Amino acid sequence: MLDLPLLVRYLLVPGAMIALFCAAGVGAFAWLPGPREAGLVASAAVVIVLLTGASATVDAIDVHRDQVAIDREQEEALLALAGRAPAGCGPVLVATDRAVPALAYRLGVRPSELVVADAAAPRFPGQGAAFVAEAGVRSRDIDFDPEREPAVGLTLPADYERIGAEGRWTLGARC
Repeated sequence: MLDLPLLVRYLLVPGAMIALFCAAGVGAFAWLPGPREAGLVASAAVVIVLLTGASATVDAIDVHRDQVAIDREQEEALLALAGRAPAGCGPVLVATDRAVPALAYRLGVRPSELVVADAAAPRFPGQGAAFVAEAGVRSRDIDFDPEREPAVGLTLPADYERIGAEGRWTLGARC
C-alpha cells in the first residue's frame, strides 16, 4: 500500500479524472469538430492553466514535505524517549495533544491516562513522569481543547530526575 495520508488516498481518483480531462483538453485540436483554430485555442488555454497551477502546487508540496519530515523527526525522538520511561510511574504528563496517540501506544496505556499540560497553569504531578518539549515542537499541534494552549517550552521541576533527552523532548520522573 502507498505510504500516503488517508485524505491524499481519497484524492487520487479525482486527481486521475482531472488528468484525463486535461489530456482531452490538450488534445482538443485533434478531435474538436469545427475550425482547427478553436481546438488550438482550447488546448493552449488548458496548457496555460496547467502550468500556472503546477508551479504553485510544487511549492506547496515542498513545504508540506518539509513539515512532514520535521513532524516525523519529532515523533521518532518522542518514541525513542518513551522507551526509557520508568514502568508504572504515573501519571504521565505530556506537553502537547499531538503527542498523546503515539505516546499512549508506545507506553501501552489508554490516551485518557495521559495528562496534557496547560501552558496557562502548568501543574506537574507530585509523582509521575513528564515529557516536556522545546517551543519548536508546537508546529502543527492538534488542539483537542481549544481553550488550552500547548505547554511547550516548559522545564522539569527541580524535584524531577532528568532521565534523558531526544531531539526537542526531555523526559523526567519522580517516582
